[in-house]
Amino acid sequence: MPTDKIEILTAQGQKCVRIYSQKVLKASFLPFVSIPLVHSLCVAMLHELDKIFDTCPAKDESLSNIALGVLATPFMVVPLWGAIAAKAYVETVGKSYLKALVDIHRYSPPPTAQT
Repeated sequence: MPTDKIEILTAQGQKCVRIYSQKVLKASFLPFVSIPLVHSLCVAMLHELDKIFDTCPAKDESLSNIALGVLATPFMVVPLWGAIAAKAYVETVGKSYLKALVDIHRYSPPPTAQT
């Protein structure tokens, strides 16, 4: 894939991660109530990144994101600090997934024309 296209997709992906991180920060001030909302926003962000890169979800990446979510959830329960933990969780997952998508597009062989 051309480098220019990868750079454009990366910028769109970074903007997506930033937007969802801000949404989570605003939505996570009610500790117990917001935990399902934080996880659903994280999943929505991953789907949005898949749309940007026009790809199918990476199964291996989602398993590691679930593990990170399990580790981050107890920290989201603490009032005020929970918002910071939720934002950090979504940013970490988003940046990790974005890096995986960029690497896939950067290092995948170009499609061959079939005759």
